[in-house]
Amino acid sequence: VGEFNEWKLKGTGITFKEFKEKGYLVVPPKYKKYEKKGFKTPTGKVELYSTIFEKYGYDPLPDFAEPPESPLSTPELMKEYPLILIAGRYIEYFHSEGRQIPLLRQRVPDPEVEIHPDAARKANIKEGDWVWVETPRNKGEKIKVKASLSSSIDPRVVNVPHGWWFPEMPAPEHGCFDSNINVTLSFDPPLDPICGSVPTRGTLCKVYAL
Repeated sequence: VGEFNEWKLKGTGITFKEFKEKGYLVVPPKYKKYEKKGFKTPTGKVELYSTIFEKYGYDPLPDFAEPPESPLSTPELMKEYPLILIAGRYIEYFHSEGRQIPLLRQRVPDPEVEIHPDAARKANIKEGDWVWVETPRNKGEKIKVKASLSSSIDPRVVNVPHGWWFPEMPAPEHGCFDSNINVTLSFDPPLDPICGSVPTRGTLCKVYAL
């Protein structure tokens, strides 16, 4: 381990012992590196037309595909799931990290669903109400979150930040299945043909009072 740590710091001019005493290193930023080395693409240029995609038989130009569940893809689902879900995150937290930090938890104490006042009114939801959220991606599953009314979000859309858990609840789960929007989503196909990702950041949903 000692040899590895010294190897990692090779070229910095300090030993691992000195690094531990200092705590961190600041590397001066280098701007416009592309002027000397170009970009890390086969052509050395910014590629809006991807020569790598073309090489492996994929469309080299950016394209858009409608999500599997949406007002356009599945209008019939809108009767049961009338809202568009996006799963973002809080500025205070990094994915699931930080709920155990008191200062951050004071800023965002509860899992929330950001919803427009007009959409909340239709569902008879008021600010601070605890509500259920369900999606067609994982039927039978639902999570409990707190309504946060915001006129800055589109009336057709709700935002439920992901990765919520409760450090004050019993281990080992710490309530991670109670209010984490991932519970209502799925890693089932369709998969992106290039990177294999699944649509976990956009689907339809319904929000209703407990």
